[in-house]
Parts: sequence; structure tokens; C-alpha cells
Amino acid sequence: MSSWPHTDLLHVETAPDGLLVKICCPEYDETNAQGIAAELFEIARARGEHVVYLDLDEVEYLSSSMLGGLILLDRKLQDAGGRLTVFNARPQVYELFLITRLNDILDVHERGDVGAGL
Repeated sequence: MSSWPHTDLLHVETAPDGLLVKICCPEYDETNAQGIAAELFEIARARGEHVVYLDLDEVEYLSSSMLGGLILLDRKLQDAGGRLTVFNARPQVYELFLITRLNDILDVHERGDVGAGL
């Protein structure tokens, strides 16, 4: 695993068909989003998993760089035969996915959506 300095902001568990990753930080902006997509992919690659469930329950804000990182992570996972599922998005975070139309590209689920695949 790489030595990204913010690994303590991620809680990683094994899911039935991949990895469950919870982001343990209310805001992901330019100061702490640096390298997170690469780190998430590295964690998945190192564990031999290509499916990542990203739990945004604690996240209140996503920056444009974090959104770009999620797109990059999804593409890398798809290239490896996997996928990214984002779930537990708070209403204001989910709205950001809707406004930017990233919900058309990414598999995104708001809080309480039972279709998250877990």
C-alpha cells in the first residue's frame, strides 16, 4: 500500500464482493483530497478487489477535485473489470452529484436508498 498521509481518514472493511470504504472526514476539498482516488485504487488493487463501495455518510462537502478523483477511480476500477458505488450521500452532497450530472456517470445513492448494492 502506498504511503498517502491521510489513510487514517479512511476506514476499510471487506464487503461480500469487494471493499467497503468509509470516508471519516466531513469535508473533502483541495487540502485533503490530494491523492485519495489513487489511494483508494491502490487499496483495492493491493487487496485484489475491483469493487469499491464508498460510504459518504460523514461527508458534508465535496470539492471539484474530489469529484474528479471519484470519476478517475471509477474509470480505473472499470478498466480492471470492477466498479465504484457511492452511497449514503447526504442530501446536499447528493444534490451536487445531480447538479453536475455525475449521477449519470457514477453509481450514486443518497442516504436511505436501499439500491446501493450492499
